[in-house]
Amino acid sequence: PNMGKSSVINSIFGKKVVSSSSTPGHTKHFQTLFLTKRVCFCDSPGVVCPKLKIPRTLQVIFGSYRIAQVREPYSIIRFIAEK
Repeated sequence: PNMGKSSVINSIFGKKVVSSSSTPGHTKHFQTLFLTKRVCFCDSPGVVCPKLKIPRTLQVIFGSYRIAQVREPYSIIRFIAEK
């Protein structure tokens, strides 16, 4: 989240293809853009995990699950410490 994905995509395409701002949280929806027939870029609001069975611990670490919703943070801390 808030790392400039939209700006990077605009730079790669060499023109403004997605809206970007210096204000965090500007991108509101998921967008796909094809650079070539085989290369597709995805712009999203924050990190979007694929629709696979991703453990909640990893979702929290990657920032796609709100840490404020975590009721028991010690398992996440333990996971990081073990790795």
